[in-house]
Formats: sequence, C-alpha cells, structure tokens
Amino acid sequence: MNGPQTVETSQTRFEQTLRAMNQKGRFQSAVLATMDGLPLATVPSSFDAEATTAMVSLVRALINRVYHQLHLAKVDEVSLIGGDGKRLVCRYFTHDGEDFLLAVVAPPDQSYRRVTTQAIRAIKVGLSGQGHGSGQA
Repeated sequence: MNGPQTVETSQTRFEQTLRAMNQKGRFQSAVLATMDGLPLATVPSSFDAEATTAMVSLVRALINRVYHQLHLAKVDEVSLIGGDGKRLVCRYFTHDGEDFLLAVVAPPDQSYRRVTTQAIRAIKVGLSGQGHGSGQA
C-alpha cells in the first residue's frame, strides 16, 4: 500500500529527526535501522550501509547473548566507549511488533539519553504514520 513517494517521505522525515537530534546532542552521526540491518535513515547520508549492517548484526548478537546468558529481560541500550572518549550508543526499541536500532556517535562527556529518547518518540510517530508494523517498507 505504501508507494515509493510514501517511503521517500518517511525516509526524509526520519532524516530530519536524526539531523535535529544530532544538532541538539552534538552527535557526529546517526543511523536508524531495522534489526535485519536495513538502514531507514542515516545522517550524514554518507554513512556506510555495510557498516550499518555489520553494527546491527553485532548488537543483535550481543543482545541475544545477554538475554540468554545473563537473563536480562530487555536490553534497550548498548554503548561502546573508545579510547578518545567518543561513544557509539545503540538504542534498541520496538514499535508495533518490529524491532529497530537507533545508533549515534556521541562526543566525550556529552549527555545523550534524553535527546535519543525524544528522537525515538518522534520516530515511532513516523512509523505509525507509514504502517511499518504491517511488514511494508
């Protein structure tokens, strides 16, 4: 039911949400992807799709291991901190039965949780508008 224009409009809306989030949080880059590794939006747009797929696979495997081995009921965030203090923050969320990943590269000592939570809320509104949970892209 979603035509190319609807998908393109949703992608643009998600990119606008990510740009605003990056500006507010002073993030270097952000990606919104399905847990299958399909990027829905990346900012800047030059972010590598192969890297996104690899990152999603890594996070998904880590979440599964944590769930099964440590018996944590729900993992909603995985963070990696580099030697320079930069953080890769992967926020995991579900909307309408489908799992998504919002990942950002945050500068050292920069608060990110509130900004990413606001972005996730906006993304969920966008997902509701495009009927994503029905399996349509």
